[in-house]
Amino acid sequence: MTDPRGWTVDPLTGVSAGLVDQAEAVRSIRDALAGDVGGRLWGGPSGWLGAAARAGEASLEGILGELATIAAGVLSLADCADATRVQLAGPLEAMHADLQVAEAVARTAPFEPTGIAAMLLEAAVGRRVEVSIGAVLAADARAALGFEDAVVSAHILLRQWNTAALRELLTAEGLPPGVPPPGTPPETVADWWASRTMAERDQLLVTSPAELGCLDGLPAGARDLANRLALAQFRTSYAESRRAAVESVRAALAAGDAKGLRAGLQALDDLGRRARFVATIEPTLNAYAGRTDAAGRPVIVQLLLADPDAFGGHGSAAVVFGDLDTAANVAYVVPGFRQRVVPELGNTALDAWRLHEADAGPGRLATVAWLGYDVPMGVDVAFAGHAVAGAARLRGALRGLRASRRSAGEPHLSLVAHSYGSTVAGVLLREDAHAGVDDLVVLGSPGLGVQHAADLHVPPGHVWVGAASGDPVGRLAQFGADPASERFGAQRFVAETARGDLWHPFEQHSHYFEVGEPSLANIAAVVTGRPGDVQGAAARGPATDNPLPGWPPLPLPLPFPLLGVGRAA
Repeated sequence: MTDPRGWTVDPLTGVSAGLVDQAEAVRSIRDALAGDVGGRLWGGPSGWLGAAARAGEASLEGILGELATIAAGVLSLADCADATRVQLAGPLEAMHADLQVAEAVARTAPFEPTGIAAMLLEAAVGRRVEVSIGAVLAADARAALGFEDAVVSAHILLRQWNTAALRELLTAEGLPPGVPPPGTPPETVADWWASRTMAERDQLLVTSPAELGCLDGLPAGARDLANRLALAQFRTSYAESRRAAVESVRAALAAGDAKGLRAGLQALDDLGRRARFVATIEPTLNAYAGRTDAAGRPVIVQLLLADPDAFGGHGSAAVVFGDLDTAANVAYVVPGFRQRVVPELGNTALDAWRLHEADAGPGRLATVAWLGYDVPMGVDVAFAGHAVAGAARLRGALRGLRASRRSAGEPHLSLVAHSYGSTVAGVLLREDAHAGVDDLVVLGSPGLGVQHAADLHVPPGHVWVGAASGDPVGRLAQFGADPASERFGAQRFVAETARGDLWHPFEQHSHYFEVGEPSLANIAAVVTGRPGDVQGAAARGPATDNPLPGWPPLPLPLPFPLLGVGRAA
């Protein structure tokens, strides 16, 4: 620790003033650009007209807006410096006063006739100094927290305008030039990627594709390429890796090496598990390769996530239909009970594809089949543990989307969550006020972890519920109030189907994305920002929509998902 006698807030005054000067300089540049270039192009003698003029005007407005944002960001740093100076001034003044007393006591104590009293006084003053130094350090720590948001803003500005300065800043913060480790904030990942040259990015894609493919914050296009390269590398090395594992098992058996035998068998098991994962991912991608939209344009298919080792080897994956980096509307499809990547990825991908096809304006919507959490597989579906952990994963995915799209602007974002997946979405939106979700659509939901739609961080009137009358899961209210009920306060839409009968009630739990059903058209209207096209349905009253006609109303809550029927939840 440095000598506290030299601690001062004086440098912060200069820092704040310098930042204010820099912000004013940026504002001056903006004003000059608007007056000079804009005035000459549209208000002066040039008389520039037509489509090119409109495009130029839009480009100039974008630049002016970004310069204004930079100025605001620099001013926020100045404000942080001022706030830090104010927070530290009082504790520092008290500390320096205590240090002066301590020095005076130290000078006079040896000459005092009462030595024990002097020792006690010196000890008490020393303790007081320790407390005052601690108060300064605590104030400094609090002030440092205030800088975090400003640093993120600075990252954004540097990422867009000064790559060299960004590299310097990231290096100063200790971020290595290689791939950031798991758990790195998506905003930092986005800045790191922006600071790499094209040659460096290409090299990283070749050497570390699996690591890059799992990083929230990278552009979807880069993650798609990385994940496909990782699959290709596995496929190329699989035969040799398996041969080596088999040889190790044989050698261990011959030598009576129990530890080596266990390691070899584990290696074979891991290879087999990963091979099944790849054998699920690749056919799913191939099934949609070369497809076109309603206008005859090829549909982009992106492999956003492909981690065979997630969740103890069960794996995680996400497939995108459309361009996640540029789409005006983005919808994450979150599945429920028993929907693991192997072998169920195709089911959720089909749901996301059907939703993408139902887009009324081709090219505007990207849908994400998101199997990024550890889904419940048995009796654990009756509890919220998987939903809480899944909400944290989903939060990271959405933060990564926003971080990767800073330059393109944020899309209209929707979550379309089925069954237990709706509980995952509900936990996220109950806890996170900054998730940035514009619309929430829940289908056959056993509850969202809240008692009212107003308890979710979603704009009022933008919580939507699809609940078929014959769907028993939607009546459970296992995790809070029934979202389709009057008292919950969401907007219910028509989601009925003729499928299913008295003995197969769960068929009505899995029809919501079927082509030709009203449910799919209503979901598409929500996620593409057309709420006026949604066909509404009456909310459930206390004794309406009995899921089993002729039977008494269900006692609630009942663990229907525990039956484990197909895609029941």
